[in-house]
Amino acid sequence: MLFLLSFSLLLKLPLWFPSWHFHAFAPYLMYRLHSDTRYGYLWRLFFCGLLVDLLSSSTYFGQTPLLYVAIGTFLHSQRHLFFIDKWPTLPLLTFLFTSLSTLGNALFDKMLHGSFPFTISWIGTDLFQMPLMEATFAFVFLSLPFQLREAWRKIQTKRRLRV
Repeated sequence: MLFLLSFSLLLKLPLWFPSWHFHAFAPYLMYRLHSDTRYGYLWRLFFCGLLVDLLSSSTYFGQTPLLYVAIGTFLHSQRHLFFIDKWPTLPLLTFLFTSLSTLGNALFDKMLHGSFPFTISWIGTDLFQMPLMEATFAFVFLSLPFQLREAWRKIQTKRRLRV
């Protein structure tokens, strides 16, 4: 379900907001970080990056899967630092993944084209504002409903115990 939502965002967001560089699979991949095995997670990262590469024309073919796997390997090795049952985890991981992916794409551009996008406005928008928007999306549509559902279950359980 979450994969289909991410895939539909990958298809529709560039039509609605062409200037945004939205990483549609970031919340989905960060959600799967704790539930997949290491190699299963790396394959998932690779195929999601491949889908992004196939449907976009902004990067060299293979650049996005390479970045996704590299970032995912790093985050997977650090996953013990994040507790999946806490509400800030998914937005924080989404923010980290998006920021690192944007930074990696900029470094690739620097190596391959010699262009240097590192300006104060680029840092503010691409490394902070856009990842913050994606983290907010992950919170509102993924973390918050889960937390509300858990709170509702606790309330229902307490009501049953009182009656």
